[in-house]
Amino acid sequence: MADGWLQPYSRQIRDRQRLFDLKMKRINQRAGSLEEYAHGYRYYGFNRDAETGAWTYREWAPAARRVSLIGDFNGWNRESHPLERNERGVWEITLPPDALAHGQKVKVHVVGADGTGRDRIPAWITRTVQDPTTYDFAGEIWMPERPYEWRNNGFDPSRVEVPFVYEAHVGMGGEEGRVHTYREFADEVLPRISRLGYNTVQLMAVQEHPYYGSFGYHVSSFFAPSSRFGEPEDLKYLIDQAHGLGIAVLLDVVMPELSGIQVLRELEETAKYAKELGLELATVYFGGGTPTTLSAQDLGRIFSTIEQNFDLSHLMEYTVEAGRPDTVTRERLEVIQAAGVQRISINPQSFNDKVLEAIGRRHTAQQTLDAFALARDCGFDHINMDFIAGLPEDDLPSFQRSIQTALDLQAESITVHTLALKTSAYMVTREQTFDLKDRLTVSNMVDYAGQTLHGAGYYPYYMYRQSKSLGNLENVGWCKPGYDCLYNVYMMDETHTVLAVGAGAVTKLRGQNSGMIERIYNYKYPYEYIRDFDTLLERKKRIPGFYAEYD
Repeated sequence: MADGWLQPYSRQIRDRQRLFDLKMKRINQRAGSLEEYAHGYRYYGFNRDAETGAWTYREWAPAARRVSLIGDFNGWNRESHPLERNERGVWEITLPPDALAHGQKVKVHVVGADGTGRDRIPAWITRTVQDPTTYDFAGEIWMPERPYEWRNNGFDPSRVEVPFVYEAHVGMGGEEGRVHTYREFADEVLPRISRLGYNTVQLMAVQEHPYYGSFGYHVSSFFAPSSRFGEPEDLKYLIDQAHGLGIAVLLDVVMPELSGIQVLRELEETAKYAKELGLELATVYFGGGTPTTLSAQDLGRIFSTIEQNFDLSHLMEYTVEAGRPDTVTRERLEVIQAAGVQRISINPQSFNDKVLEAIGRRHTAQQTLDAFALARDCGFDHINMDFIAGLPEDDLPSFQRSIQTALDLQAESITVHTLALKTSAYMVTREQTFDLKDRLTVSNMVDYAGQTLHGAGYYPYYMYRQSKSLGNLENVGWCKPGYDCLYNVYMMDETHTVLAVGAGAVTKLRGQNSGMIERIYNYKYPYEYIRDFDTLLERKKRIPGFYAEYD
């Protein structure tokens, strides 16, 4: 029998179930089962070979240029212990048995895609400590000479048929106005919980977090119990004591929230105005960057928010920029497709690896080919590819081969851009001198693309110029008949309202009857967008005000 209370939320429930099923499918494909999937700690982080005693450290960092292990064991030398990267973006190093010792501090030095290097705590570390003077956190090798010996191994959690849960915070569980410990909670609080008849205790804020006032909801190390309450052996003691009292223990694990959660709120607020004004959504364009850098879960949350808040019944086109080929995975593509997306972009920029390296791209030409094939296998039949004329290390023959490769792939649309160097571009910030192509060479590239694509049955459906483009040449979108991107066309004309969401987004309002146009600008930089989000929402109240004034 249908639940009348849940009926209004049936679509949301089905959407969540669909995302769950997709996630479980991928987990089973990769690991065989959820249980095996949960054993990732046996591969990542620090692990010792049972026979040889050798240490192996692994970390997944696909966009990194260089990763090295640093710590007390090598005098914090960033050059002496580099990790090697495999084809899946996993970095690895093996150390002899005596290389690491209990209590030693460790970090990893990561050189990112932008060329800058930072020291950070290993992602899978099981112990972190904070320096009382500098307040800096570091990972700590945890391998005590006498590990904790469990005394209540016979406890069976299945005996707890009906959980009666006592929720508690270890640090705040005591009577005094201070941070209490795991052992104090075990010895003083657990007996009281048992006497009250509870059979389950749920511990809050157990994962390491840098700011105690956050109540544990700003997790920094997901596999390390908070050092504020004691050592890992002390937490084991707490759990062991609970089991001895017949109490099951639940850990309130806080997962990382979608960075920029404000985007979801802004979507919800913008949808309210669209509904109030009776605005029909014609196209959705999810881009302005590379959305596929988000996890499949986070992508699903955004798609779900759009579906729950906007009327999609009049939607003619749904586009997502997959962007960088190295971010394209089957899991992400399945979530994108489940949301009803018809058009995606996979942007090689060039099929010349030398060119890609010169402009700081982490992907290869082969990765683009693999991503394209994967998208086809997932059922996408409208794929756009972007290319740039005038890139460093590129020449006319190389550019011609790139265009021809896209034609061989039978991409439905191909956009040809002319290089325009922005102030914050990788090639500018690296302070390097590049042999930028003369105007004639770039012009020949653009001419070749136009003539070749036209000859292959593509036609130009939109064009625009950017400032600082080489030779003042244009960007042109080409497509097969019936595969033009409506969003791109609407952005170029002044006949449509554009409701934009996110950092740097620009909302364009057009009065249907008056023809008046007004723009609302979002904060460009993420920290501004997050910091001044309430001010941004106040700006958006201008949407109904505009239509009241001009329509």
